[in-house]
Amino acid sequence: MLQITETKAEEKGPFAFEGWVVELAKHLPVATIADMVNEHDTRLWRFIKHYVDEARSREDYSNVTAIGIDETSKKGHKYVTVVVDLNQRKVIYVIKHINEAVDEVRREEQRQGPWYKYLLNKTKYLWLKNDANLTGKQHERKESLLKKSLKTARAYTMRVTLQDIYELSTNRTEAEERLKQLCNWISRSRLAPMKKFGELLKNHWEEILNYFDHRYTNAIPEGMNSIIQNIKRRARGFRNDEFFKTMIYLGCGKLDLNVAK
Repeated sequence: MLQITETKAEEKGPFAFEGWVVELAKHLPVATIADMVNEHDTRLWRFIKHYVDEARSREDYSNVTAIGIDETSKKGHKYVTVVVDLNQRKVIYVIKHINEAVDEVRREEQRQGPWYKYLLNKTKYLWLKNDANLTGKQHERKESLLKKSLKTARAYTMRVTLQDIYELSTNRTEAEERLKQLCNWISRSRLAPMKKFGELLKNHWEEILNYFDHRYTNAIPEGMNSIIQNIKRRARGFRNDEFFKTMIYLGCGKLDLNVAK
């Protein structure tokens, strides 16, 4: 029956066919759809991404007053950060977060010479994980590295400071004061990746502070994360990060796709 429907969609024109495929992609792996319509999945991905990107360009986030942030794994130790409009319950951005800035500092520092390469070899996840998720040996190694004059250690301390602000600040005023101190520290750090992240904080200042007014729980982001994990399992992996992000927006973004039906 699906093959018959596809034939009718083709007969109505290419836009009707594309709209039908985009709608199916919300529920089926693109590879499966490609087999159904006897097309290479590269073509399908191309116009699925086109319609999703076009819809996102028309989105207006000026009325967003509360956001939730959650992290979801892509593959292995790769992660994407999902920012959710807590009122509309839709995904509004997938962003590079502070962990990526810390890791960029580490990679830059490793290239400074053999001593740095030796010290920081295989330490990527020491800086990205919380202490509670480290083994005893990993914790000991990180504590040893934190005592050395490493740029990576400074960047990591900034990351922990931001996490503490979210977890320990009791109100908006306290959080704002601590965030200002963090931003000043970052701006003086001479660590380009961290300074770039500091600009991101400033650009989303009000949205971040709104959290401390409303204290939304993690229920909505965690529920969204569950949907995203289902998307990942359904597709059995994606060839690149852009495909994964496209499917997150398609499945969770509540986009007005403006595709012919």
